[in-house]
Amino acid sequence: MNPGALAEFAGGLLGLFLITSLWSLIVSHLVPRTAVPVVASTLSLSTATILGGYSFGNGGAPAFAYSFGLYLFPQVIVLAIFWFRHQSAAAETQDEPALVPEQNTERTDAHYQTPPSSQVDADEHPEYRKNVRELVSEKDRLAPRSNFFARYWRGEFPLATSYWGVNFLVNLAVVALAATLTALLSPEEGFEPTSLFWFIFLLWLGIAVLLIWQVVGLWRSARHHAERQRQAKRTTFWAGAAQLAAVLGVLQTIGAFSQSGAPQIKEMYKIAFEDDPDVPPNELKLLGGGTELSVFGGIKYGLSNDVEQLLRAAPGVTVIHLTSSGGRIAEAGKLFKIVRDRGLETYVSNECSSACTLVFAAGTRRSLLEGARLGYHGPSFPGLDEAELRAFAEEWAKMYRETGLNRNFIDRALAVSPETMWYPSADELLQANAITSVVTGEGFALSGHETGPSLAAIEREMRAANGVIDALHLTSPETARAIYTTTRRDILAGKPQAQLREDVNVLISKAIAANLARADDETLAQYAKLMSAQYSALNAKDPALCFQYAAVGTNPKVASALPPELLALEVKLNERVLRTASDQPFFRPEDNDAAWALIFETMTAEQVEVFSLDPANIPSERYGQYCAAAIAVLNGISNLGTGQAAMLMRQMFSGH
Repeated sequence: MNPGALAEFAGGLLGLFLITSLWSLIVSHLVPRTAVPVVASTLSLSTATILGGYSFGNGGAPAFAYSFGLYLFPQVIVLAIFWFRHQSAAAETQDEPALVPEQNTERTDAHYQTPPSSQVDADEHPEYRKNVRELVSEKDRLAPRSNFFARYWRGEFPLATSYWGVNFLVNLAVVALAATLTALLSPEEGFEPTSLFWFIFLLWLGIAVLLIWQVVGLWRSARHHAERQRQAKRTTFWAGAAQLAAVLGVLQTIGAFSQSGAPQIKEMYKIAFEDDPDVPPNELKLLGGGTELSVFGGIKYGLSNDVEQLLRAAPGVTVIHLTSSGGRIAEAGKLFKIVRDRGLETYVSNECSSACTLVFAAGTRRSLLEGARLGYHGPSFPGLDEAELRAFAEEWAKMYRETGLNRNFIDRALAVSPETMWYPSADELLQANAITSVVTGEGFALSGHETGPSLAAIEREMRAANGVIDALHLTSPETARAIYTTTRRDILAGKPQAQLREDVNVLISKAIAANLARADDETLAQYAKLMSAQYSALNAKDPALCFQYAAVGTNPKVASALPPELLALEVKLNERVLRTASDQPFFRPEDNDAAWALIFETMTAEQVEVFSLDPANIPSERYGQYCAAAIAVLNGISNLGTGQAAMLMRQMFSGH
């Protein structure tokens, strides 16, 4: 039964109980005592049906039928309660001793004789008034109380009534308690840990109180039943069976509490009162001049409110960056709704796992940076059984499906054990519509380091990820520190990733250019072959780009046109340049001239002529010829021995 149905059931039960009580007071003076519960319940059901019919459907026949069906079952329960109460009261009345003491015909003492009149005047017979008071006092002390709860506690009800009837009432009371707590402690905004903590705590406390009352009363009733059976020389089997059932019930409840109640209470207490220490802290930060919002860290209670407030203060936000290992799925559900309602894009530059993937799925466009990853697994929460976890997973799957994710992908993702993580490939994510694109980061602000990394942390990450920077750290510490400082500054400023990359590459390029002529012979000989291959690739694609590279130097447009394998080889050679850089012997001019003469002999006159021109004076129609000449020169250098090739490359790089 869901919380709404529980609340409706409990409310109807309480309302019917009050209506029946009112009718019971009225009809108790009009009908025989035994007919009071039936008459009162019939009138109560009629009243509730009429009121409900007008409330649900403005008095139409279907509304009255619905109202009657809705209140019939609760009214049967109320009838049973009132019937039981009236029968108990009737039994107590029959057992009451007379207030006037019986005459003792065997005693002649005037003190014990009653006056002959039917009415005793207490003023004329003060000794009788005293006896009446004593008898009434004795009756109050010895007579069973009419309170149902006290009588059951003392075990005064028959064993069958205590076992079957009260057990039914206790189960009903637990349902009513759950419904009442749901109505009182269910906030309209959804997940609220303080209310949930008190709901679970009070529910189990109520169950404990009811269980103690039920077991003690049943145990005593069974004991009394056994005594009567022994006096009648009959079997006491059912009394023992009832006591055994009581023990098993207590053990079962303790087991359920240890497996479900205690873990849930503990977990909700940590969430509500200890700031959820198992989930990492989070940080919000505006990026890109207020057009992007970064959510960094754990998804814990209150994050959605913080995001909502920040979005109201920065209405220009169109993209939300997500860097999180996950957190509370209920809070992720709130963020999911915020992202969808505002039509935001989502972007992951590092990792978004567990509940974070639900928020990511809500984006109108879902972009994943190259190398970043999304992690999936099924739901978990302390104290939930398999059925509850399946229901939890279905709610999660429903939100995924709303965003267009493939059903098979969703089933596979949520079937992963909560103790592990599934990181699908970019192709799998694209095919499942979990992401709309894999991006290089261009157009997005830099994110993933919102907590303000230290220089030491940046140094560790950059050296581990980039061999060129690691080499710089060893051969040129000042340049390396400048790179770390620039990186941290750009991160804290929320600059786009492309801008940070450009700032770092400028520093790296200067360091490499300053050390090219100082590299060892083998590295420089390999550099000649690399440059020849790069020129050839560019000239075949666009002679203007080739000319730009050969005459002026590289730029982002040139780099994007080069094949990836040549870019990777350049990075490896740059690292070798930095690691092998040292003071090299000066080359002799006569040796250089002889080497150049050998190279020019392999070139055509046109190639020699265009190569000797100042690049600034070369017209665009001859860009291809210039590149062809440059390629011929580099091929000629490569055909020389390693020492001579390195000598000519040093001359070129040093500008002599």
